[in-house]
Amino acid sequence: MPTPYSKQVWQDNVTWVDKLHMDHMEDGIANADASLTYLGDYSAATTYNNGDVVVAADGFAYVCVKDGVTAAPVPFPGYGASIPVPVQNGKWLKGQGGAIVWEAPNVANGIAGLDANAQVPAAQLGNAAMVKIQDINLSGTQATIDFTSIPQTYLSLQLRMFLRCDAAVANTTVAVRFNNNVSAVYNHIMMQVTAAGTTINSAEDTTPATFGSFSLCTGSTAAAGFYIQAVSDIVNYAANGVTHNWVTAAHGLWVNGTNGHVIRYQGGVCQDGTPINRITLLPSPSGNFVAGSRATLYGLN
Repeated sequence: MPTPYSKQVWQDNVTWVDKLHMDHMEDGIANADASLTYLGDYSAATTYNNGDVVVAADGFAYVCVKDGVTAAPVPFPGYGASIPVPVQNGKWLKGQGGAIVWEAPNVANGIAGLDANAQVPAAQLGNAAMVKIQDINLSGTQATIDFTSIPQTYLSLQLRMFLRCDAAVANTTVAVRFNNNVSAVYNHIMMQVTAAGTTINSAEDTTPATFGSFSLCTGSTAAAGFYIQAVSDIVNYAANGVTHNWVTAAHGLWVNGTNGHVIRYQGGVCQDGTPINRITLLPSPSGNFVAGSRATLYGLN
């Protein structure tokens, strides 16, 4: 038996509380404690009376509220189904066949499991409007940013980029190849605005090249910590026998001052009709991406 509750003695002017009210609360606690008797695990051979407390087979404590009871307590939550014990780590409770069972999260039971980053894997998101396929965040120098084994289940792709390279220039082109195709099957056109909008440059590939001009990035002579941000859309990427186009919008600052600010809008096409399952980015004509560069590929539905 636990030690009976000992009432606390309160005095006026010692604390800010009113003695009369606190004494009333202490009486209530003491009376409740005195009215309950803990009798351990339930036994069918024992007759229980009002105030008896027992532990049932489900591990929960129950209070008897009338005299002369011999029947077992009604299992929690009171509808004939008890929570199975012991608790199983990493699992959810699921109703099955009129009972409650522990089950690991999975798509089949309607609960999405999480990956090592505590995120719902793309394969479990079904037809969500926007699904992250892969995020590449560089912690060191790297010649390319390469997305491989791209699922063929989305309508379109979107690539979000935050890039800088070590080429000895203020800014340079970011080239793209699909499916590692190095043949001359890429064309592009671009328009670039700098110098507070007073300088507009444009360029077009009239002859297919062995890579596509996809975006741009800052180089090593740009101010420290300055990167270029860009977003590119590739529509109908999984189609077979048709060209695959991209449209990119980019913005960057490589130095404070005149002609150090740029907005670029460009598009391109790969004439190889093979569905895209790989996207490779690389600085052009030379250089490597540096730490802090990041590219994230999303599937769109």
